[in-house]
Amino acid sequence: MKICRVFVCTDGSIRIMHPNMRRWNPWECSEGEFCRKLIDASMTKDPTLAGLPYYDVDASSIPSDRSKRHAWRWADNPGVYVDETVPDPPHPKQDQLDRIERAQTVEEIKSILKEMVK
Repeated sequence: MKICRVFVCTDGSIRIMHPNMRRWNPWECSEGEFCRKLIDASMTKDPTLAGLPYYDVDASSIPSDRSKRHAWRWADNPGVYVDETVPDPPHPKQDQLDRIERAQTVEEIKSILKEMVK
């Protein structure tokens, strides 16, 4: 069973660590044991994970649809789920797009575009 580690961040969001299974040798240890060892080693290299609570779960329990990844949350039962109350993130360029829509002249649009390419 391939195991992933789910970290619960202080804001309620989650981070998921997937082990790289290419180096797993089934004659040396079980798949689960290999996953835990690899994830433990990776955790020591990332100081942002220090102190975060985590859960080891079967990789098949992670949602396959990543379109709502920003809304994934953790609950003891059912585990990782999509919280429909989390709003969609704004488009990264929405402010500039809105300014272009409000522009009255070609010069205003040129000015906005020059800012975007800087």
